[in-house]
Amino acid sequence: MLAGGGTGGHVYPLVAVAEELLVQEVKINKKIGIRFIGDGELMARAAKDLNLPFRRVIAPKWRRYASYKNILDLFKIPLGLLQAFIHVWAYMPDVMLVKGGYASFLPALAAKLLFVPIIVHESDSVPGKVNLFWGRHCRRVYLAFDHARQYFKPDRTEVIGNPIRPELIVPRERRAYDKPVVFITGGSQGAQAINEVVDLAMAELSKKFFVIHQKDGSWDVQQMAQAYADADVVVSRAGSAIFEIAVAGKPAILVPLDGSAQNHQMTNALEFAQHGAIIVEQDNLTPHILMNEINLAYEQRLELGQKVKAFAKPDAAAIIAKELLDVA
Repeated sequence: MLAGGGTGGHVYPLVAVAEELLVQEVKINKKIGIRFIGDGELMARAAKDLNLPFRRVIAPKWRRYASYKNILDLFKIPLGLLQAFIHVWAYMPDVMLVKGGYASFLPALAAKLLFVPIIVHESDSVPGKVNLFWGRHCRRVYLAFDHARQYFKPDRTEVIGNPIRPELIVPRERRAYDKPVVFITGGSQGAQAINEVVDLAMAELSKKFFVIHQKDGSWDVQQMAQAYADADVVVSRAGSAIFEIAVAGKPAILVPLDGSAQNHQMTNALEFAQHGAIIVEQDNLTPHILMNEINLAYEQRLELGQKVKAFAKPDAAAIIAKELLDVA
């Protein structure tokens, strides 16, 4: 069972592991039962695309700001736990992969109550509360960033990077353009702060560059893969897309999400910056600064691309899939 939901950072790595398990199914010539559990439309759509079952569980969410919804969501806990317990008991998996986030907590709790082994993967350099909790009660913790080691027991922890969908790993042919290409993305939820600055900078930016701009999270993996292949420079948030950029080997300008939990996007960006990524704080992002940084990244694209490529860890999904099969 693969537990998670919410944003792409929690869903897409599960998709990558599921796809790797399907590959292993062919290699070992043995059926592997795979089921998604959690919450959110993105999770439901991902399961449907892979033709895999999805069990939805009501997921109470604790917001980091004062809201009456925090109180209302407390009443969801008994029903959500009952749902999770029934789904896990009915399927009785050999092992559960927990991706973190509020959507995975109750499924993981049900798994623990039913003595199902738990494997945790943490995508960020500063773990969220769910993975911090289950990291103390699981069989194995896999990390995307070295910075997160300090939060978990060393004997059960390994840094492997972030599972990436295979469509983003396989090299694609770059389409022909009459200008250098900049790919600007805000991730699975888009990024209004980046979009507004790009709109203001577009007249000047388009004089020198062809701009591919993902304004929202509606793009599929094929569109994303082609955009990475076409790009000479990528502008992005500092979430799980970092590892997609690294695999593509493209110069990166990161605009960490201001106010992310525990400021984890800035910590992610700082680790990636050791391999050549350029950081622009959201409060400092202006059309002029954006244009200057894109020009700088393009001028140094060969050097920066090589440094960024060294950060890539394309085997993460295979490592997790092997661990799941070994436990099962």
